[in-house]
Amino acid sequence: MSNGESDSIVMKKTMTRSEANELGLIAAGDVAKIADLTASLLASSFSKKPIVTVCIDQMFFSRPVRVGEVLVTRASINCVKTSSMEVGVRMEIENFKTGTTEHVSSIYMVLVAVDKNFKPVKLPPLKLKTPEQKRRFKEAMERFETRLEKRNPSGKKK
Repeated sequence: MSNGESDSIVMKKTMTRSEANELGLIAAGDVAKIADLTASLLASSFSKKPIVTVCIDQMFFSRPVRVGEVLVTRASINCVKTSSMEVGVRMEIENFKTGTTEHVSSIYMVLVAVDKNFKPVKLPPLKLKTPEQKRRFKEAMERFETRLEKRNPSGKKK
């Protein structure tokens, strides 16, 4: 990130009954909310501006999240454009006794920095230093193109 900050964040939360359904499973919407909050915190820290989420790619769950489990949410900025950025979010359950993790879900989100009138504002550039960052950037740019095609299938400019 700019100013020597990291381009990623890790948050952990022990899941409680207040987020669970009658089966003791955490509602998918609550898990998605945690992903959005983590991505938004990272994006606002990077941009130093208010952030709005404009796109959440498909979210699939490889396993349920249960009451008492520790949900680990890792978010990384993959790509920064003029006013929007893609943040990748990976969610896992951590077994603190063994140190092992189990994948729950991975999603990509597009967030936009805005001013007080909710107009998009320019973002600082993302500094790509590692091969991993460069790979994520390239893949994110391809996803941006795919999203634009889906949003405007006729190819006409709006």
